Amino acid sequence: MNKPFFLLLAGAIMVAMVVVVGIIDSGDDLVLDKTDEVGVEVVEIKKEQLTANLVDEADVLFDDDFELLTEISLDGESILNDDSVQDLLDELADDSLAGFELFDTVPINCAYDTGQQPKHLGVIINEVAWAGTIRDANDEWIELKNITSDELDITDWQIIDAREQIKAVLSGYILPGGFYVLERTDDDAVSDIVADQIYVGALGNTNEGLRFFDQGCNLIDEVAAAPNWPAGSNADRRSMERLPDLTWHTYVSDDWANVMGTPGKDNSEPRDNVVDLEPEPEIEPEIEPESEPEVPDESVANEPESEPSDVGDSVVGNVNHVVVSELQVAGVDAGDEFIELYNPTAVSVDLSGWSIQYLSGSADSVDSVVKKNFVADNAMVPRGFFLIARDKNSSDADGYDGVVAPDMAHRSFSMSGASAGAKIFLVNDQNKIDSFTDSNIVDLLDYALGVPAAGQSLERRAFDGNNCVSAQGAGEALGNGCDSDGDSDFEVRAMADPQNSQSSNEPN
Repeated sequence: MNKPFFLLLAGAIMVAMVVVVGIIDSGDDLVLDKTDEVGVEVVEIKKEQLTANLVDEADVLFDDDFELLTEISLDGESILNDDSVQDLLDELADDSLAGFELFDTVPINCAYDTGQQPKHLGVIINEVAWAGTIRDANDEWIELKNITSDELDITDWQIIDAREQIKAVLSGYILPGGFYVLERTDDDAVSDIVADQIYVGALGNTNEGLRFFDQGCNLIDEVAAAPNWPAGSNADRRSMERLPDLTWHTYVSDDWANVMGTPGKDNSEPRDNVVDLEPEPEIEPEIEPESEPEVPDESVANEPESEPSDVGDSVVGNVNHVVVSELQVAGVDAGDEFIELYNPTAVSVDLSGWSIQYLSGSADSVDSVVKKNFVADNAMVPRGFFLIARDKNSSDADGYDGVVAPDMAHRSFSMSGASAGAKIFLVNDQNKIDSFTDSNIVDLLDYALGVPAAGQSLERRAFDGNNCVSAQGAGEALGNGCDSDGDSDFEVRAMADPQNSQSSNEPN
């Protein structure tokens, strides 16, 4: 038997007591609103109770599956027919059930795939913690914001991810300028915030997306990871936040309650979108003795570093220290990444007491820098390479997938592929740097200057004939010795080409 008939029968029982004005379908229960002089209250009637109550009250019987066996009648007139439920209700318009309305509270099922453009009306996706929190990468959360001056009802609005693991049907209101926080799985994702709604399903770190629909499945807002999210950091679990122009930036302040973001609060202020390469001149302390020849000991101490400058431009370029020469931030997956070093000098370099350090591109201090230390026997030959790569996890994924073996593997950090990029520091000791101008920094790459797409890399150019030239094509074997402290030192390589300590020296 279908539910409208249960409804009519329940209404018939209560006719002498109330006027039934609404129904909500609640699974196996029928929930009826009744209005009387006192006000509104809710009466719940289960199917089993309905059956038992009606056996002696109306001309109706049910079988074990609650299928109707005989017709339902009121005042001797049959109301069982093929017309719509509302037509049946119209037949009762002159009876005590007048005013009865059927409510359909089951929302339309929206789908992620749509040809619509987002309207950006009323409510927007304001912040997404796709990388989780410092405490747990699974503690993901999504924040919405009402950008109007009116309170908005978002009941039956929906958030769906590209993989359709997340299908959250919302309920409630958002105050003018207010926020609505959804937390994954439980209300513990953000310990100091009470979630407005809990959802299930995980956000992917790459090749993912979120779309936000109203109750009519009109696309209101969206954000895509194609292949990477436009902001946020997997390395230090920073959220991505919306700017007034609807672009995104990475949360830039400190953590609170293990959260690198602002759930339920105004977003952090972005740092100026300027590529910060000012520290580079101070990163080369070995050059300073050349301006102080009166200190003979220092001149002798730096003799090995300055020696390559006499070898020839095609060998050392215009730099006399180890440099970051190539970088890939994503390949077959977001963890398929590497950092390549190049030694343009004519002497071997012992790396055993050094470290490679990483900082999210949106960070305005070095407080959250992470590092991987080099180990004994890590060294570079003259004009040679050294390959650092992210190790795969226990599922043989989320790591470097290249055929050239890394000289050092790690899972100390994962490089961001977001538009804000990140900073890579090559440091000649194993202490975390204390500033952007730390004297132990040997080389710095701030790759906000150009974040390569998946499978591509950012490669330092070569130096030939007193000029920086491409390290591709005719310059393929010229090394990577260009260092003018400018964005033009690097170029995008359409297909990454990592080299390790066993690769041929350049120039050979």
